[in-house]
Amino acid sequence: MRYNLQNTGAARLTWQVTSSSFWLTVLPSTGSLLPSGAMSVDVNISVNANANTFFPGTYTASVNFTNVGVESTTRNVTLTITNPSSSYGILVVTPSTGMAFSGSVGGPFSG
Repeated sequence: MRYNLQNTGAARLTWQVTSSSFWLTVLPSTGSLLPSGAMSVDVNISVNANANTFFPGTYTASVNFTNVGVESTTRNVTLTITNPSSSYGILVVTPSTGMAFSGSVGGPFSG
């Protein structure tokens, strides 16, 4: 995901972007912007390889955009990992109950 940062104020500002999670990468994470919208910068937020070990489920994090020393705003991030059923076969075992065997010492055993 790409976010665009711009300074519409009258003075130069220093910005910083931080993530609450180890599975997100923020690039670039700091910089400065000239006043009056004279320039902008794109900040890229991506899911990194740390998420490759996650089990199926929903994971949340936040990304904090800060005008250093002045104000900040937060964006929530959700990562949903699904089962790879479309990529792999699905093993179904029936019946769904366990089994029991019995018999005398030396067998035979039946169940």
